[in-house]
Amino acid sequence: MSTKRKRVNLSAGQKREICEMKERDPRIQNVELAQKYNVGKSTITDILKESKRWLTITESQENVKKFRGLKWPQLEDALGLWVDNALNTKQDIDGNILKMKASYFAEQFSIEDFHHSEGWLGGFKKWHGLRQFKKQGEAESAPSAESIERDRLALQQFLTTYNSEDI
Repeated sequence: MSTKRKRVNLSAGQKREICEMKERDPRIQNVELAQKYNVGKSTITDILKESKRWLTITESQENVKKFRGLKWPQLEDALGLWVDNALNTKQDIDGNILKMKASYFAEQFSIEDFHHSEGWLGGFKKWHGLRQFKKQGEAESAPSAESIERDRLALQQFLTTYNSEDI
């Protein structure tokens, strides 16, 4: 009587190892890999069918057991680039600003089913290592770069009604 094998969830790192082993030694049989990782032969076959996906995972994704792809990769990439740029220019970023920018990018990419929920926001912040800090002292009272830009544009608009000699 055969014993039933216990269900095993392989991490993304283990799946990458399987693909790398098969690349190094194409003669290795799927049954051998299945025995080594205590999974079924069909599981190994499925993993190898998607070897491109598993070979491109990053170090931070190695321990992930359920690997869900991004629903809106174009939007996430654009927002990620915007966040990097904003952080490099020392701009303040909070959840509301991220939601506004995400909605803007969704509109630009004609994504109609995007809803910036708190769950999506939390996942995005976690994925990109963003945390919110409370500013203290003078830094708290300083205006943000966006408000300075907005005020500068409003001032320029206001001053257009006057002659440059009168300013």
